[in-house]
Amino acid sequence: MGVGYLPTNVTFADDTLLAVLPLRARARCLLENMKLATVGDLRRCPDEALLREPNAGERTVRELRILVPFSEDGSPTYHDLARENHILRRRVASLEGRLRQISKLAR
Repeated sequence: MGVGYLPTNVTFADDTLLAVLPLRARARCLLENMKLATVGDLRRCPDEALLREPNAGERTVRELRILVPFSEDGSPTYHDLARENHILRRRVASLEGRLRQISKLAR
């Protein structure tokens, strides 16, 4: 399952509590286990630290980074995974359309 349910055009202030973000249970548990409480805490936490935690995989980190991009100094950065996802979905749809056309011609 993808992460299409996440808002991509919203920026959260560093003092926003992570509990209010629309996250899946696995991501929420990861943040609780790491004792991260605010967006600023998560923003300054490197992906490698998140991935070291049990049951934290790339999908969970990607979900978190769509909402809260990493920044060493804690300042918000523009992270466009959602746009890349949208572009890839359009390309896949285009290729599927071409494949259907080829299949019709092959009959």
